[in-house]
Amino acid sequence: MSATPTLAFRYPGAQPFRSSQDHIFCGRAEDIARLHRSITLNELTVLYGESGLGKTSLLNAGVLPRFSEVNLLAISPRFYAYNKNHKTNPIEVVRKYLINTFTTIEEPGKKKPEHTVFMPGVQGDAHEQTLWQLVKSIQWHNRDKYTGIIFIFDQFEELFTYPDEFVEQFGLQLGELLHNRMPENFRKEFYRIFEESPQSIDAEEIKFIEHAIPTKYVLGIRHDRLGLLKRISPYYSDILLDQNLYQLKPLDRKQAEDAIRIPALLGGPQDPYLADKAYAPRHFDSKWFSFHPDTLQHILHYLTDGGEKPVETTQLQIICQHIETKIVQSEGQVVMVDDVGDLGQISQNYYDNVISELPESEQAVVRDMIEKGLIFEPDQLRLSLYDKQIHSLYPAATDESMAALVDSHLLRVEERSGERVYEISHDALVAPILAAKKIRDEEAERLRREAEAEAERLRRDTEAEAERQRLLAEAETERQRLLEEAEKQRQKEEEERKAAEAEAERQRLRRQKITFFRFSLIASALAIVALVFATLAIRQTNRARDARNEAEASAALARDNEQKMKIARDSAELLRSQLSTETYNSFFNQGKLLIEQKKFGDALRNFESAKNVNTPERNLAELERLMAECRAGASKEARFNALKKEADGLRDQRNYLKAYPIYKQALLLNFDNEPIQQSLRFCESELRNQCNEELRRARIFLNDGKDRDDACRTIRNDVDPILETLEVPDADELKKKRDNLFAKAKCSGNK
Repeated sequence: MSATPTLAFRYPGAQPFRSSQDHIFCGRAEDIARLHRSITLNELTVLYGESGLGKTSLLNAGVLPRFSEVNLLAISPRFYAYNKNHKTNPIEVVRKYLINTFTTIEEPGKKKPEHTVFMPGVQGDAHEQTLWQLVKSIQWHNRDKYTGIIFIFDQFEELFTYPDEFVEQFGLQLGELLHNRMPENFRKEFYRIFEESPQSIDAEEIKFIEHAIPTKYVLGIRHDRLGLLKRISPYYSDILLDQNLYQLKPLDRKQAEDAIRIPALLGGPQDPYLADKAYAPRHFDSKWFSFHPDTLQHILHYLTDGGEKPVETTQLQIICQHIETKIVQSEGQVVMVDDVGDLGQISQNYYDNVISELPESEQAVVRDMIEKGLIFEPDQLRLSLYDKQIHSLYPAATDESMAALVDSHLLRVEERSGERVYEISHDALVAPILAAKKIRDEEAERLRREAEAEAERLRRDTEAEAERQRLLAEAETERQRLLEEAEKQRQKEEEERKAAEAEAERQRLRRQKITFFRFSLIASALAIVALVFATLAIRQTNRARDARNEAEASAALARDNEQKMKIARDSAELLRSQLSTETYNSFFNQGKLLIEQKKFGDALRNFESAKNVNTPERNLAELERLMAECRAGASKEARFNALKKEADGLRDQRNYLKAYPIYKQALLLNFDNEPIQQSLRFCESELRNQCNEELRRARIFLNDGKDRDDACRTIRNDVDPILETLEVPDADELKKKRDNLFAKAKCSGNK
């Protein structure tokens, strides 16, 4: 009895179904039967449909298992998109695949056969044969082992990415196969040998040319590329006949419900295949579970956009695989609506989540490789890259990251001509990847605009500050000019006053000398000139009075100039006081505003500048109090920033267990609580998810029946530190799960 197969997942996610997954390929029973009948009745079948409906899965898991039951040899060449660096001819792709398939067929108990050529005398070198000749050789060599050959050309639209001459060559040779028409060179050589030496050709070989083993051809192509088949219709005019076309339509609601519901039940008591006695139950990495009817309706409502659009099977599989691996924790669990959360986030974040699991240093280059190297964005067409191309164009993308992308089903890898070739696993992922790229580009553009706006604001603030400083400098210059002019005026007036006093003194001395001289003359001639003397005395008296009046006028002028100088000094002092008050108020108010913004270092510098301004409004006690507050705040700010930086670094390293208590220390500083609270909630959510994952792992150890010690160690080493860090109360669901599992595992000790 053969071993029961084990499958990793009940839902393959973004990957197409494989032939071994036929029992979990549900909801397409009618399509399988109809397509099987079409292929059986027709020599050529064109399977077409929209991207994302599951054409590849229908062929792999639906149709091919049926043909394998009738001993039919299936061959599935794949062209892949044309790569100018590996100028492969599509005929060579099929030739290599045929030769490789033909030369590796083994019979039980026998050695691997050598390459056998049909009519070797006519064929010539096997490596120069046409496709018709190669197929004849395969049919001839296996005519007693296989009832026929079926060619599956999936993703057939890739043929039309090749140059026109390659497409025409392939169309010609495909037409020869479909019409069972001898190639011209073979026909000429056959008739030449037949005429010259008919006995050299076996009669059975001649009969086999016209009546070969039945051959079937299936072309899988996207609906929007169906018209491209006209390019090869000259070589097979029936290629677009209705009888040869099979359209794969979207799942209806009942089919989608079966595709969601049935795989979850396999291996459990509600397994719908148990009624078949020949059925061998499948084993999966996950436990069997079921969907609540409301949950089914919730998922279907999302997939159909409320009944407005058809179901996309790839999106269905991604959502169901997420539920299987992230939500289901126990055998027989009924998945409720609240368990699945926001379905939109599951689909939208699939690409970003896969990339985020890579090392941060590689994420940008891997995104660039996928979005630019593996997608032709104008046509939303998948491309392929050889391993050597990736290492040449994107050297930062390591083999480990490429393996992780394949393991996550975002990419798939094929061996082609001895080289590894990577491509996006499904057409349906192209649109979400480009949507994620658009969101990221828009965010980068928004940040760029914000940076430009911030730079513009800083420029305007700088210009405003420069203008303010210029006005202050101009005011100071004007004040100095007024002071200098007042000082010059005072000096001028002082000089004029001294000059007036000196002139008055000079006149007085001069008059005194004259008086003394005249008195000496009068004394000698007193008797003679008594009358003249009297007259002169009167005149002298009048002149002295005039000189005194003139001196008093000069003194009054000097006092008037002194008063003007005092007024100028008072005006200058008033202007200086007003400027000092304005400067003080500017520094003081700016400092208080910075305190409100918790920019204590900048605020302290403003208060220190205000303290150095001498003005009546200056309040030294208030300034000292605010400066002390700033020094304390700056210290708290430095401590807060240090804790936040350390915690952010640990969080970015996904070390949430260490980051969480550091965030709590920062929260106690009561400095800027909102971002800290957000970070705490994020860390708590991640720690709870991690705790659930570790509990699930411990439960798996315990359910295996031989890993009780591993379960206990997992609880003590991985679960308990998280619960202690989060300070989870006994009533919490996580604590209850832990205690129940701890007791079930019979672990010693309390922790």
